[in-house]
Amino acid sequence: MKRWITIVCLIGALLLPLMAQSYSISGRVTGGQSNLLMLKYVAAVPLALDSAASLLQNITFANPFNSRYTLSNLDSGGYFIIAFQDIHQTIPPMPQPDDPRGFYGENGIPSLFTLRSDTANIDLVLDPPNTGGFSGRISYAGNRAGITYIQAFNTATFDSIRGWGIILDTAQTGSGDYVAVTDTFGTYYARAFIDLNGNFTPDADEPFGIYGGATPAPIHVLQSNFPDSVNIVLVDRANTVDKPAAVVPADAELSSVYPNPFNNSATITFRVATAERIELTLYDLLGRQVAVLAQGSFSPGEHRLTLDGSRFSSGAYYVHLNSAHTSATKAVILLK
Repeated sequence: MKRWITIVCLIGALLLPLMAQSYSISGRVTGGQSNLLMLKYVAAVPLALDSAASLLQNITFANPFNSRYTLSNLDSGGYFIIAFQDIHQTIPPMPQPDDPRGFYGENGIPSLFTLRSDTANIDLVLDPPNTGGFSGRISYAGNRAGITYIQAFNTATFDSIRGWGIILDTAQTGSGDYVAVTDTFGTYYARAFIDLNGNFTPDADEPFGIYGGATPAPIHVLQSNFPDSVNIVLVDRANTVDKPAAVVPADAELSSVYPNPFNNSATITFRVATAERIELTLYDLLGRQVAVLAQGSFSPGEHRLTLDGSRFSSGAYYVHLNSAHTSATKAVILLK
């Protein structure tokens, strides 16, 4: 069964749980189809989610007569809250691709909800599905271990990320089934990698694969078509494994973002080998540019700047460095 909860599973896999207490969340669920037999459900997906089955631990249905719901006995901490109408009446109830659904957040994009006390008036609106996705299996015969990510792009040159997937495998063997969610319908190209370096970017020493092999194959995602056999084989790129790192970077280098996660501000450190023009930008989880952090010519050496999180919502972001000769990306987590 395909789980459209994967997008929140992906974000949850990047974050850390907070201290545990017991609280409740309540509110109303509006929208969807006017059929009392098609129940509307609300689930609080914890940030520590390591399996799609864990969704069933914190799920309830909205009263079909007044649309109200209450989720009780929740540990304090971070959650992504999803509502859906089970038009297929599945047992157990799980969101399907064509179910009306909604998230806590703005513009249909899931946002982090931090629970520290009993909280009311968390209202959710169900919208018709307007995003797409695809699924398949990742195969890997090597012995390197790590979290396997799948990225979707709208060009065969892999220029801009438009969707994500992840294998929910606590053993982190690199093989397993996945579901990737894209930001809209259309034609996509996919690649997968085992993230050994923790920067959510396929580096030269990491197992890597492309759907279609040497020639990327298109994936057509439509309202009536959610491809389910997008299989990718990961291979070790042996000629680049264990390459010694240079003491001085030959090009610009994005060194660190600290602290990470952060709640107010973080320090971004990057190095420049020769005087050149540098652009630092911030992207959200779907690859959309949120802010330009720095832009201009920088002298050789180490540079630092402050990332002010006060104007952004909690969640996962990416700091991207770009120069004439290189580019680099690091993930950051904002917790308010």
